[in-house]
Parts: sequence; structure tokens; C-alpha cells
Amino acid sequence: SSVIRYIMCECANSAWKTKSSLAAKYKSLMVRKTHNKAIIAIAHKMIRLIFLLLTRKVAYHDPQIDYQAMSVKKNAPRWIKQLKAIGQWPDKAAAPTSA
Repeated sequence: SSVIRYIMCECANSAWKTKSSLAAKYKSLMVRKTHNKAIIAIAHKMIRLIFLLLTRKVAYHDPQIDYQAMSVKKNAPRWIKQLKAIGQWPDKAAAPTSA
């Protein structure tokens, strides 16, 4: 369908601007192909990936993204704020000094 093709090309255009394995694939394709052909190839790769995810019923985890580090970076300020609120975050003034 032309609508699906258009949507997948838009997704591929967005995907190559990220720090993902699809962006790395796009950059490797750009060495030997034009932008439009590389976008079509990325869209095709995304279609194959979506098919595998749906048939195997698994979640997608990009190998180039550290999801745990992203979670810590996002949530650390909130965790620190909560620890300070309950008095469990060490203050610099309360740090022990060596004698």
C-alpha cells in the first residue's frame, strides 16, 4: 500500500537521526547509495524487524542503547530528592573527618 510505504519512509527518515542501530545502518548505506535508496533500505529493515517482533511476541531492545543508564539518568534527580526528604542523603557537613 502506498500509505504504508509513505509512513515507513517517514519513520526511516526519523530513525536515521537517532543514536540507534538503524542510524548506524543508514550511515553505512550512505557510503554507496543515495539518500532515497538508503531510506527505502532502512524502511525495509524496519518492516522486517516489526514482522519478527510481532511473530515472536517480544519487545524491541536496540543493542546500541543502554536502557539501564537512560533510566538512571532520568530518575536520579527524583531519587536524590526523595532521599533528602526522608533524611537519608548524606550532607557534606555531616561527613566524618579523619583524625
